[in-house]
Amino acid sequence: MQQLKMLAHMLLIYPVIFVGIYFSVDDFSNFLNSRTLYIITPIFFIIDILPTLIIHIQYLIANHHAILEMDTSQKVLIHISPKKNVIYPFQEIKSLIYFNNYGNNTGFYSFAEYKFFRIIFNDGNFINVTCLMMKNIKNELPQLLNIQSERNTQFLALINSKVFS
Repeated sequence: MQQLKMLAHMLLIYPVIFVGIYFSVDDFSNFLNSRTLYIITPIFFIIDILPTLIIHIQYLIANHHAILEMDTSQKVLIHISPKKNVIYPFQEIKSLIYFNNYGNNTGFYSFAEYKFFRIIFNDGNFINVTCLMMKNIKNELPQLLNIQSERNTQFLALINSKVFS
C-alpha cells in the first residue's frame, strides 16, 4: 500500500528550502555586493524555486488522501481516493506513460527529481501516480505491473489533465 508520506515531501522540497534560506542569510552578501544579490535572488526564485513549488503542490493535490494498492499475486490494482475508488486487473492496463523532467538526476534543478506515471486503462480511464506516492517510482511501478513504460520528458512534468484523485 502506497500513501503520501511527510518524509517524501520533505526530501523532495528540502533543496528548495535550503537554498532559499541560504540566499536569504546576510552573510552571503559578503560574497556579492547587495545590488548583485537583489538581481540574482529573484532570477533564482523564478528559474528554480517557483517551478519546484508549483510542481510539488500540484503533485500533492493530485494524490491527496489517495491510496494505491497493487496485489501482484492476484494481479489487481486498487486506487482509493476521496472522489473515486477503482479496481482494475493488470491486463486492463492499456499503457503506462512515464513523465519526467529535463535535467533528471543532474542535481542542477530542484524540480528535476519530480516524476509521475499515468496508467491508462482499456476503458479510457486513467490514474496518475506521482513520486510522492512511491519512493523509487521510476523502477518499482513498471516492475510491479510487469509492463514496459513509454517515456515522456518535459521541461516540467506537470499533471495537466483531470485525474481520479
